[in-house]
Amino acid sequence: MKKRIKAAWLAFLHPELLTRDFLTGALTPREFTRLAKRVISRAQKGGQIISLVYIDADGLKKINDTCGHEAGNDFIKELAQAIFTNIRPFDICVRQHGECSDEFVLLLPDASLNDAERVVKRIQEVFPDFSWGATQLEDKEDSIGHMVERAEFLMYYQKKTKKMNQSA
Repeated sequence: MKKRIKAAWLAFLHPELLTRDFLTGALTPREFTRLAKRVISRAQKGGQIISLVYIDADGLKKINDTCGHEAGNDFIKELAQAIFTNIRPFDICVRQHGECSDEFVLLLPDASLNDAERVVKRIQEVFPDFSWGATQLEDKEDSIGHMVERAEFLMYYQKKTKKMNQSA
């Protein structure tokens, strides 16, 4: 009971803790989903394009195992900083799966897949150690969940291909 009271008091004093990841400043998954649904609905009604990028840091487990979790946190913060430096103010970024994750999702309104790839290339100039996949809003029946699934699949395909090429 005391933990709940403390958590409620913290949320009252710092409401941003309910919508932002404390380590990276990215949105929490719940807040991302809320905003993404609104943005996608607006885009579907207006016929606008939206791209989504799924990013997964490469090598976090090795860093955590060899250098410790604080170094891993620094690694994640560096990736987040590279992302925020290279997206527009109205783009939406979430740290996927919450505070133990090295995965980020970017929702890029009014951006084609080519635009999304340019964003990824700018991020990679600063932070090259990640795999990624991208997709675009397909039709009026598409959803944020389906977009994330498609981009995540493409990201894992890229990650698997990288590993196969490294071992060859």
